[in-house]
Amino acid sequence: MKLGDKINTFRTLNNLSQSELSEIIGVGEKEISDWELGNVYPTIHQIEELSVAFRIPLFELLLDDLGDIELIVYRTPLRQCYWIAFFSGVISIFTMAILYHRVGLWALYLSVGCLIIHLFSLFKLITYKGSKLLQTYGAILSYVNNNGISVEENPFLKKSEKITFADIILLLITAISTGLFIGIVYSMFTYSP
Repeated sequence: MKLGDKINTFRTLNNLSQSELSEIIGVGEKEISDWELGNVYPTIHQIEELSVAFRIPLFELLLDDLGDIELIVYRTPLRQCYWIAFFSGVISIFTMAILYHRVGLWALYLSVGCLIIHLFSLFKLITYKGSKLLQTYGAILSYVNNNGISVEENPFLKKSEKITFADIILLLITAISTGLFIGIVYSMFTYSP
């Protein structure tokens, strides 16, 4: 049984309406409805409040969802985006820097396609890294894996929001491939035989 179903079941067992539960938890009635329908996932603090309100252990609420949460946090499209951005950027640089002068215009088309894929992957990466759902799931896993110590309570568990080495590599690849593209386009328009 998923968390939304459990919230509905325990709310019904405790003879609480959605509005009564929303007053206890301190959220809107619509939010309770969204949790029960599975449209929105509550934060770790709201799940703690639910476990207190229902008088059940927090782990009982989360038990069936932990596998899905781990899959989302650890096997996310984040890795795929990193790899797609990396390889498309490298191919773009290779085709612009080496193949363009030997093969010609089709190499430029290939490199532009790779550059577009690279930039799209970077956009998805930035969007996904800032996702509230990913942050909520990460906080839940941190709480569960650290025996009830939430990320906010333990500063050593906070994930660094600094730029990672992989981010720096991707930014360098983006700068090089964009610079090469601009240089080639410029040379095409200024070249006079």
